[in-house]
Amino acid sequence: MNPLPIHVTGIHPERYLMAIFRSLIEQGRVRVDNYYGDDSALVAAETFMLRHPELHVAVVLETWSEDPEKIREIYFEIGRRRLERSSLSDAQWQLALAVPNLLAWALADDRVRVEFERIRQDTSALSTPEERARIDRANYRALAEKIGEWTADRPFDLEKLKAVSRQVRELCAFIERSHQQPEPEPVLSTTADWF
Repeated sequence: MNPLPIHVTGIHPERYLMAIFRSLIEQGRVRVDNYYGDDSALVAAETFMLRHPELHVAVVLETWSEDPEKIREIYFEIGRRRLERSSLSDAQWQLALAVPNLLAWALADDRVRVEFERIRQDTSALSTPEERARIDRANYRALAEKIGEWTADRPFDLEKLKAVSRQVRELCAFIERSHQQPEPEPVLSTTADWF
């Protein structure tokens, strides 16, 4: 069984996904591949599909926005359009969006949320949007650095995340489908079997 590659952009998103999908990684069902940017993650997925049309691939992109127009643009214009042009079938790939980023996925696990509250820097006293954005980015990176050790002994609560995120439910269903064995072709043994 080949592990399903999940392509993601950057070291911090890689750490989030490694923690979230730790149990599936340990089972050899998935692996997380880190790329420099969204475009390189999508190019790698395209290349993978062209080289291995019998295998599956997933891409997780962070939207960094909750604006529906921006999300729609990322999903349809950037992601789907790119993957559709290189695949034989859309059953071969899955595109999942983390809205606005993987921090939202990580906080679905109660244990991670409690630990995050201990290290999170509060932005409520900050007056400018730039200051708040700077602290939000620092919080995002801080959780990425810690989530792996917090989920090392007890796996991430993937079931809870699936309950609150359609994107994760669809990604997990895709992971399951990617590991199902195709029905074997019938062996044609007589002339009558050919007609």
